[in-house]
Amino acid sequence: MKPKRLFVMICMLLLAVTVTALPAHAETKEKKSAMQAYVEAIGPGWNLGNTFEATGEETSWGNPSTTRAFIKQIAAEGYKSIRIPITWKHRMGDAPDYVIQKEFMARIQEVVDWSLAADLHVMINLHHDTGWVLNMETEHDDVVARFNAAWTQIAGHFKDYPDTLMFESLNEPRFSEDWSKDTPGYFAMLDELNVSFHAIVRHSGGNNNKRPLVLSTLTAAPTQARLDELAKTITKLNDDRLIATFHYYGYRPGLRHLHRQRDSCYRGGIWSAWVR
Repeated sequence: MKPKRLFVMICMLLLAVTVTALPAHAETKEKKSAMQAYVEAIGPGWNLGNTFEATGEETSWGNPSTTRAFIKQIAAEGYKSIRIPITWKHRMGDAPDYVIQKEFMARIQEVVDWSLAADLHVMINLHHDTGWVLNMETEHDDVVARFNAAWTQIAGHFKDYPDTLMFESLNEPRFSEDWSKDTPGYFAMLDELNVSFHAIVRHSGGNNNKRPLVLSTLTAAPTQARLDELAKTITKLNDDRLIATFHYYGYRPGLRHLHRQRDSCYRGGIWSAWVR
């Protein structure tokens, strides 16, 4: 498959985060896209794991509360970006409005504000919300309604923020507990969610018409079939402000010193830019 549009891919690798340049054979004669340059500028990055994606409270998975001093230290260490995984469901009300708790939204805004003030690029997402999204096949309308309500509120709240804030549609999206199964139905459901996410953000006003949006492959796996399906969605959306992501977990012992301050960097990533 050879998609006509250029797009950027983020590859997530376990442990700390550095920029990986494109190999020489991947160079094209076309001008580097804005998103290609954007991704190359945001590494190394830090993943604020075991914090806001916890299915309890911020500190329920063992990390201390995130402080402004900690965010400033991340920037001082040379990191260029921070990914803030967030689980929203237990901070949302019931149908039909699924209202996000004001106190929790304010807390996320506080950490985003600290990060932007430290000159970090920022990514926020729906994270362990995959735990209810995976029921989409049997609970389609409820899942889509909650997903859309979440992104409508998040996009509206941050619509006037600069484009150094990115939105990631859904972390490691899946539609069953089988992480390796490919079916047309799974690809169709992920496409539906990503297209809906894109429409909600792009029509929510402010700077959201140009905000970088991050879309994941099925389960964030880098298999050819899943990359090809995501490429179809990206090509269909015809938007040059999209970033694709997949996750690759491995071990980098040379970066162990980065773990002295906080266990939450257990899940960081290598940000790799790819053009197809």
